Amino acid sequence: MKNIILIIIFIVVSFGAYSQKLSIELSIEWQKERVYLKTIEGGEKEIPVPYLCITYKNISEENLILKKIENNEYYLSNVSLVMFNTTMDYDERVMHINNYSSGKYIYELGSFIIEKYSTHIEYDSLNEDIEIEQPIINSDLFDIFSVLTTQRELNNNETNKQLRCFNYPNKEFITFREARNILWEHNTKLSSEFDNILTLKAKQIKKQRLSLLGYLAVKGNFTFRIAEHLLILPNFPDIVLKGEKYKPIKINDISANSIQISLK
Repeated sequence: MKNIILIIIFIVVSFGAYSQKLSIELSIEWQKERVYLKTIEGGEKEIPVPYLCITYKNISEENLILKKIENNEYYLSNVSLVMFNTTMDYDERVMHINNYSSGKYIYELGSFIIEKYSTHIEYDSLNEDIEIEQPIINSDLFDIFSVLTTQRELNNNETNKQLRCFNYPNKEFITFREARNILWEHNTKLSSEFDNILTLKAKQIKKQRLSLLGYLAVKGNFTFRIAEHLLILPNFPDIVLKGEKYKPIKINDISANSIQISLK
C-alpha cells in the first residue's frame, strides 16, 4: 500500500514539473563599488552593494513571451503608494528618509511592499477586494529610486551635474526639477509597449541584474517574491516575431522561488 502511495505522489509531482515551461530563479550577488548617495556613508566610501539577479529559464520546446518582472535595466524600482503633502522635492526628501532596519517586509516584484508580520500576511494579490495598508517604506523607496535613476541619466548624458543628495567630486549641484528639464532636452528615445516584453526561445536563458542600492539605504529585512499573474499577457494569441511563433506564458506554466536579504 505504501509503495502505491509513493508511486501516485511521484506521478503527480512528475506531471506538475513536466507541465511547467518557465523557471524563474532569484538570487543575490554582492559587488564592491563607490557609492555617492549621501545617505550611505556620506557618499564618500567604497562599499559592498547587493544586486538582485533574476534568471528566466525556458525549460520547454516552445518559444515563450511574457512581461518582464522589472522594466528598469539597472535599479530595482518600487511603486509609491504613500503620498505626502510637502513642498520638498525628491532629492530633498531622500536626505530625510527613515531607518527600517528592524522591519520585516515582503516585496512582490512588480507590485509593492507589504509588512511580513502583519494581520495581512494572508494577502492574496489576485483578490482586488482586499484592502491593505501600505507601509511608509514604499514612499521612501520610490523617492530613492527616482533620484538614483535621474542621476544615472545625468551621468550617462555627461552633464557634469548632480542632485543635492549626491556627493560626486567636481559636479555642480542642481535641483530635481532642473535635472528633469535638462534630461527632457536630451531624451530622444520614444517609449514602446514592447519595452516591458521578454521573449525566450526554446531552452533559452536570460538574466536581469538589478541594484538594491535603494534598499541598502533604507535598510530592513526583505523577502523578494514573484507575483506570477503580473507576468501574464491576458487574452493574447500566439505572436509571430521575426518569422518565429511565440506562445504567451500562462500562470500554471511558471515555477519561481523567493529570496531573503537582511540589510543593516
